[in-house]
Amino acid sequence: MMVWRPADGNETSAAYYMAITSKQTPSIIALTRQNLPQLENSTIEKAIKGGYVALEAEKANVTLVSTGSEVGLCVEAAKYLKDKHDVTARVVSMPCFEVFDAQPKEYRLQCLPDGIPSMSVEVMSTLGWERYSHEQFGLNRFGASGAYKDVYKKFDFVPEGVAKRAMATIDFYKDTKVRSPINRAFTQLI
Repeated sequence: MMVWRPADGNETSAAYYMAITSKQTPSIIALTRQNLPQLENSTIEKAIKGGYVALEAEKANVTLVSTGSEVGLCVEAAKYLKDKHDVTARVVSMPCFEVFDAQPKEYRLQCLPDGIPSMSVEVMSTLGWERYSHEQFGLNRFGASGAYKDVYKKFDFVPEGVAKRAMATIDFYKDTKVRSPINRAFTQLI
């Protein structure tokens, strides 16, 4: 099954295209009620690969990887990191794990390369993100009721909160040889 969680209009179009053209696999398209910004570097062609670099940065210190509405938050956090800490961050949008996993390893390593620690951002569970990130920022319990901006702020899902955890990730991995989470001793049975 393909589970799509698009971050913008292009990713939604890609999810719809993949859903109607797939002859073997059913699809779920999980949309948000929030008004999301159009990502500057998104295209349908990139999104149909299940994951792609939404914000590239030379000599990045960290890769923020996310899906759906949190991708825009990661882009904001990358700007915050640059402005406040002079730290460079890449952002990878992962609208569909299953489709990304089917891409050639070389492509997946372009998105999540060796040498750069990666941190996932998911307002819900961190389950599954260990396949794509060294560290996971998520909420592994029931959240709270309220306006989404208030709830995000309560649990630190704001640019400053993401940046704080990105800085901790960079600091933790600073003196280590970082291997991409894509590089594993063996592939899990799925």
